[in-house]
Amino acid sequence: MAAVGIDIMRYEQERMRLQGATDRAVLAATSLRQTQDVETVIRDYLARENLEHLIHSIQTDQGVNFREARVTTRGQVPTLMMHLVGINQLAMEVVS
Repeated sequence: MAAVGIDIMRYEQERMRLQGATDRAVLAATSLRQTQDVETVIRDYLARENLEHLIHSIQTDQGVNFREARVTTRGQVPTLMMHLVGINQLAMEVVS
């Protein structure tokens, strides 16, 4: 059980890192003070965290006084101990 706990904690740590980076990217990109393209800002933020390769989709919408973005990222966390019972990786999906 301790081995499973280690893998679950590693998974949660990576998922939280991805969620935080994605949330920051969306907030920065949708600011009305932002002068750059929404998608460019999101990709730049995630690239700086070395997470750009996990982007699955980016949907944007903007008008006179609003900007919206929906980013979906997907990745896998390899397991250290759970592979002994046939689970080689844990999949994660983050939407912001």
